[in-house]
Amino acid sequence: MKIPRIILTAMVMIGIFILGMKTVIHFLGTASQTVQVTRMSSTTTSSLAYEQHRFYGESLHFDSTVHFTEYILQNMHTNMQYVFAHDSLNDEGIELSTLSAGVYQILFDSYPVEAYEFESQTWYTIMRNNEANEINLFSSDNLLYLQVNIVNELPENVYDIMIDPGHGGLDSGAVAYGLYESDEVLQFSQVLATYLTTEYGLKVKLTRETDSDPAGNDDYSLEKSPYYQDGRVEQTYQYQPKLLLSNHLNTTASGTASGFQIYSSFETTNTLALLLSDALQMAGLSPSLLDSEASMGAGTYKQVDYCEERIAHVTTCTQIYEDYFFIIRETGGISTFAQNIVNYNYNYVTVPNYGAQAFLLEYVFIDNYSDNLAWQTNWQLYAKNVGDAIATYLQIL
Repeated sequence: MKIPRIILTAMVMIGIFILGMKTVIHFLGTASQTVQVTRMSSTTTSSLAYEQHRFYGESLHFDSTVHFTEYILQNMHTNMQYVFAHDSLNDEGIELSTLSAGVYQILFDSYPVEAYEFESQTWYTIMRNNEANEINLFSSDNLLYLQVNIVNELPENVYDIMIDPGHGGLDSGAVAYGLYESDEVLQFSQVLATYLTTEYGLKVKLTRETDSDPAGNDDYSLEKSPYYQDGRVEQTYQYQPKLLLSNHLNTTASGTASGFQIYSSFETTNTLALLLSDALQMAGLSPSLLDSEASMGAGTYKQVDYCEERIAHVTTCTQIYEDYFFIIRETGGISTFAQNIVNYNYNYVTVPNYGAQAFLLEYVFIDNYSDNLAWQTNWQLYAKNVGDAIATYLQIL
């Protein structure tokens, strides 16, 4: 039967349209694995432009001058969607550990994200029960995608958790009743690191393993050494941990204060801090009763530095207020408005767009006799309970 010309022309046009909507593009993922991405057809031609992304701990955020409410990750094979709130704290956003393996198109609300000349980036979640998510963020055909691979081993230079024994070397920290803070928190951190590794299979890095500054005692500077190569801040960017615990012992001029204090970023939830508080209370410690506007209850704090009250360690202010402690502010990358790594380390031209979720723990007041005695008696129990709290937070069996 002869097909009329008008019908034949229409059939050809429909075929061309379908092929256009099914443009096949390719992305090279991990070694020996090629992922095929087929663009989904869409009822809208509108899109939003990529501006900036940042990894913080196990979360991913995109910053945009255009308002939108949700991140939508649509699986290119199954069409299944993950939905996350855009306007959220740094440890929320796109929760990378919850994603299953696959390739996802990233949408802001229902809009595809255009990303021209985008440089791909790889990030890893924490190893849970011998598995972690390898996250590859990439652009293909000028649209933004995210690929998730399940891996059973992290790269050599990537760690789950970094533990920072405070002070060290020329800086002994607090000294009271014959105890030196730098020595005490070093042995505590070593026990905690071993426990997290042996009991929960976590890959843990210590910022120092001897009584020396992490960056070395040569050319030591209290202000600058953390940012030198292998300094405690620089190591965070070098080894890409998702969590950072900086361990300390406290002191006051009066010697009457007591109890623990747990500090975290003001732009994060208080979930892990409260778990750590519960763990220390179960071990017999009490929260500090020192009153402060930074107090979040149960010995947890979010202390900020107001820019109009600028102090020595703040070189430039980019926000109305920032996290007070440098180990929290300067290890979170652009998410926590870090800035000093580019001022004191010429290997860094820009502040990294990734960082760790950091906590500073003051376990006891070493100059309080009762606290001092409790520390000497129970510090190993404190280490175990802190390790268990971290595993609970990470939902590791």
